[in-house]
Amino acid sequence: MRPLRCAALLAAAFLASILGCRTMPPAPPIAEVQAPPLDYSELLRLCRVYASIRYGTPQQARADWAEQYGRLEVVEIAATRNRYLIGWSRDGRLQEVVIRGTTNLKNALYDVRFRRHWNPELGLYLHAGFEAMALALHRDLLPRLDPEGELVLFGHSLGAAEAVILGMLLRQEGYRVRRVYATGQPKVTDQAGASKYRDLPVVRVVNENDPVPLLPPSGQDEPGRSYQHLGGEYVLLDGPYFAYLAGEYANDGAAIAFWNNLRQQKLSAELHEHRILSYLARLAPKLQQAIQVPFQERERYISGSRAFAPP
Repeated sequence: MRPLRCAALLAAAFLASILGCRTMPPAPPIAEVQAPPLDYSELLRLCRVYASIRYGTPQQARADWAEQYGRLEVVEIAATRNRYLIGWSRDGRLQEVVIRGTTNLKNALYDVRFRRHWNPELGLYLHAGFEAMALALHRDLLPRLDPEGELVLFGHSLGAAEAVILGMLLRQEGYRVRRVYATGQPKVTDQAGASKYRDLPVVRVVNENDPVPLLPPSGQDEPGRSYQHLGGEYVLLDGPYFAYLAGEYANDGAAIAFWNNLRQQKLSAELHEHRILSYLARLAPKLQQAIQVPFQERERYISGSRAFAPP
């Protein structure tokens, strides 16, 4: 059995024991607002860097991006079996960190550690598994950073969760975090934590049918301590179209459906939408033109949906 299928089924078995048939609370009201400007060129480039370290060897990734940076390293973290790239601009003023997501069973074991853990340095609760991964990354990365340089962080999936926590840690330590790009990111903290770090410059981007950003689902924790995202959300639709959600929005019914599919091994459609290659395909057309549409009408802009009817 392939490692990712093993990881998915392990997660499904774990969640089946805690989800049961619990009735989930309704989603919060949707607020339609104008999306802040998004640098699609920078985001697409970082997604491509991510694809290099996700699917290629460290040597291949260094060769692919050597001309992009003045200097770069691709680092393997043995303790968590994770990988990241750090690249410095030619003038040394900017440092980019690109963090790989779940690729093996050990990564997935961190994914399903849903227990909240108090982090005294940040003064908030974090998803215990994501925190452990992020702290290992932080320890390895810190000696390599220039405290005078700005930082752009990027991660996908588990890597996105790490990027957000890493951004919190580095901001707390006085580093200048310009942007945290998080694609397909699961939630990392609770309502209090999201409120405390609401000014962290997180840009969350999701494929419309990617279920992972809906996780962990609400109702698995103490009252008032439900997991919650930081900031708004760019929802990628077909062609040049996207929708935008201000604040936190979670469809727990969709999350339960996803895990039900995992139990039944119906993985292909959901996991396809979560792959970085699917994000690349949705982002590329938006380089020429990006058109925001109402979130309530988003199904008109997804081919294959019953409502599909773009202008």
